Amino acid sequence: EDMQVRGVRGLFVADSAALPFPPSAHTSAPALLMGEFAAGEALKAAVRPLPLRAEEAAKPGRAAQERALLLTLEPSSRPLVPALALRQAVHPAMPPGPPVQMPMVALGTGNLPKSRLADAVATFIALGGRHLDMAVMYDNYDLVREGIVRSGLRDLSELVVTWKVMPFGADYVLGELVLVLEALGIDHVDVAALHWPGDVTHGKLLHGRPLPQCVGVARDEGTASEVHIWSQCRLESYDALAAATLDGSVLALGVSNFALVHLQEFAEAGFPMPAVNQLEMHPLWHEDEQLEQHAADGVVVQAYGCLGGAPFGAPMLRQTWARKIANRHSVSPAQVLLRWATQQGVVVITGGSTREHLAENLGIFAFNLTDGDMDFLSTFGLGQMRKTYGPLPLDIL
Repeated sequence: EDMQVRGVRGLFVADSAALPFPPSAHTSAPALLMGEFAAGEALKAAVRPLPLRAEEAAKPGRAAQERALLLTLEPSSRPLVPALALRQAVHPAMPPGPPVQMPMVALGTGNLPKSRLADAVATFIALGGRHLDMAVMYDNYDLVREGIVRSGLRDLSELVVTWKVMPFGADYVLGELVLVLEALGIDHVDVAALHWPGDVTHGKLLHGRPLPQCVGVARDEGTASEVHIWSQCRLESYDALAAATLDGSVLALGVSNFALVHLQEFAEAGFPMPAVNQLEMHPLWHEDEQLEQHAADGVVVQAYGCLGGAPFGAPMLRQTWARKIANRHSVSPAQVLLRWATQQGVVVITGGSTREHLAENLGIFAFNLTDGDMDFLSTFGLGQMRKTYGPLPLDIL
């Protein structure tokens, strides 16, 4: 049957077989997904308007013509999700260039079982995903590379890579940058971010490494215990990544798990504000003051842990309120939580390894939460906020 594209007058799709991927299984989603795909490709290709009436679209030969049009387009040119333009956050000597266009759905590679990672990356890219979140700490470059190769993507420049590295000093971060470029077979990362502002004293983020020489050591006056101060490491590491923008191996600068006080250090040192800050964010943990400041400064927030902690069973997916909102929109509870973030202009780092879950994550723009939904999700947890991942950033000196 002919299906009118939502939100576009006079544009029709004659045959769902023209899609290069199966529509979502959600009851309300197939028409939305097919409509958004067809509208975006038709407008991008600047084709002439399709017939104004469904009857005309059904004339002999019309379906075959439109199917042929879609199938002649390059598979890699089909963005499924909107992208945000990152502000320029590079070395002061670097002339402004075109901003990085960051897709609002990324595949996080840190929490996926290694036995499933290559398949997940390949499927995510085949479904149209183009944003990968990686880190030195995840120790999985070979599997990510395998997934990219198996996806069949011909133009690696279409991928947007967010890559994170701990602030262990200039030599360390630049050495790790070389390793990730070699391992993935690429000439740049789109965003190079400091993974944490450091670590709390006797914390676990060093993963057995010796304390970097740039870390200051002091004594707590009250307890006489050792205190680690990471400010010099942060400045050295960030400056090194900024310098890497000069040769194009880094396109934009970012941070992860940084509090506003850490970013103030950069401002006082004359460094550019990062383009991205990656933060844990879900209805039971959202730092509204920081989110508002980032919005004012043009810093894009990447949200991780959106389901409340996938390694811990994603407990929010089983909550009654999540199921009720999902049922009203004929979507899954996971899609509700991801959409809550993206409707605030936040990029989401998603998980999932099956085709069904990956397609769900990429399909969250096929519906909108109501104002009431957004207000509820943003306020019901204010009295019971709890962080799931890692130390509190403010505890890192």
